[in-house]
Amino acid sequence: RSPLLAVSLGIGVLITVQLALPVAYSPIYARYDAIAVLYFLLTAPFAIAYLAVAHPNPYTTIGAARFLAVLAVSEPVFAASLLVPLIIASRIGGEFSIYLTSLRAASVWTAGFSESLAMILSTISAFIGMLGVLMAKPFDTAEAESEIYWGVFTELGGPRLALGFFLKFAERIVIPMLFAVLFLGGVWPADPFNWAASALVVYLKTIIVFSIIVVVDSILPRYKPEQAASFMLKYAYPVAIVAIILSLI
Repeated sequence: RSPLLAVSLGIGVLITVQLALPVAYSPIYARYDAIAVLYFLLTAPFAIAYLAVAHPNPYTTIGAARFLAVLAVSEPVFAASLLVPLIIASRIGGEFSIYLTSLRAASVWTAGFSESLAMILSTISAFIGMLGVLMAKPFDTAEAESEIYWGVFTELGGPRLALGFFLKFAERIVIPMLFAVLFLGGVWPADPFNWAASALVVYLKTIIVFSIIVVVDSILPRYKPEQAASFMLKYAYPVAIVAIILSLI
């Protein structure tokens, strides 16, 4: 029962994260709530990993090991990239809050030359990190069907498989939504005090991000585990670090 509880907790956490976004009718926000959101986002992938290791099998063990290896290099890149718009927006009232930053996300791009350059770089690194967190190609080594059957989902069936898939695809909605809120102008061009218009804009931007992920996932080949980690360390990490430095200037 504990794997089901872990996955249910992951689903609940993703629902909770949406309460800090403009799609909520009455968003919950506070200073530095971005820290809580980042911690919450970690729960979902670890719930998937726990679901896998709770069903011993050579394929699930290898899949879980690959998943955690890619997650270990992808999650810091994604989290570091998210800091850039939060840092820049904090100078104009963002207060390191996801919701307050979403209201000022468009202004972040025009705050200055170094800020604009930082946003461009962080958008690139955040998208790459997001692909790794979501197990999308080229970072879906944990589900390499031609190598390890079905990886983390090999031994699952019935309610556990359904909940595992629900959690995985819920991630593919919530995380792109967070990306859209912070990097694609937030609620702009809608009136931030008009909830319906703001939510509609965020949903449309999320659909665009989701569509791009689907296209990338469909056309790119799969990396080997060592290639995935090497790509993150060689390219995504330096870009994210440079973006943070520029945002602090």
